[in-house]
Amino acid sequence: MKLIAITTEGKKRVMAIVGTTRHRIEHGAEQLFVQEAGPAQATGTVVFCHGAAGSHASWFQQVPHFARRYRVLAWDQRGFGNSTNRTASASPGTAVADLAHLLEVLDVRRAHLVGQSLGGWAALGCALQYPDRVASVVLSNSIGGLFNRALEDAFDRFLAQRNDTTTHLGKHPALAPTFAGENPAQAFLYQQLAGLGPRPPSDAVTQIRETYLDLDEVARANLPILLLLGEFDQIFPVPAVQAVAAELPRARVEVIREAGHSAYFERPAEFNAALERFLVSCP
Repeated sequence: MKLIAITTEGKKRVMAIVGTTRHRIEHGAEQLFVQEAGPAQATGTVVFCHGAAGSHASWFQQVPHFARRYRVLAWDQRGFGNSTNRTASASPGTAVADLAHLLEVLDVRRAHLVGQSLGGWAALGCALQYPDRVASVVLSNSIGGLFNRALEDAFDRFLAQRNDTTTHLGKHPALAPTFAGENPAQAFLYQQLAGLGPRPPSDAVTQIRETYLDLDEVARANLPILLLLGEFDQIFPVPAVQAVAAELPRARVEVIREAGHSAYFERPAEFNAALERFLVSCP
């Protein structure tokens, strides 16, 4: 298909994307959904791993952008979107195994893994267990299991407050406090995307709270890691994440201003630019 973009001069620019494909991949008793897009001659492969309120559709502002240059895969974890959870076995551990399986089935030799929040556990876990298949890891408003005390405290505050539901359209703990007022339609869309498909596993968020990765092991892996943070993220606050990043030899931090826990959605242009700079810098 062809995607049309309008430049600032009002002229049309054609961005050719050769094909979009939907895959349904069997893994044991489960079926994993993957959406693929990209040009015939791709620079590399980027895999987007969604968060606990998302699915493959969450990345609608990233897939067209990166599919101009990269082979792009956006997948649904077990129990999210179009992927099954018949065995009620969804967990950070099975997500790692599922991600590695789909990379093998789709013949992805090396990939850049982008994990949003919950998806960071799958991305970083896969990089540690299958290092030959991973070129880099991007933790988007995520720590991927690298808790320190400040992050534990912040996440526990989030868990204590997350059941305080609200009826206000556009209000969501994963958005910056001012986002709904400034962008009511987009904030409402965020809520709607979170409600697509079956209800995700009820314990998904508590499971990641209980799943730690060893900081020293990640440091020894010497991975190129980008931590893309939102200035107003209260779930994983910037100073606490920066302290973790300081312990990783090849980690870099970029902060998206005026974004909350969902910088990829709230500030897509800034997010995409930061991610692209990082991908270009990776071998």
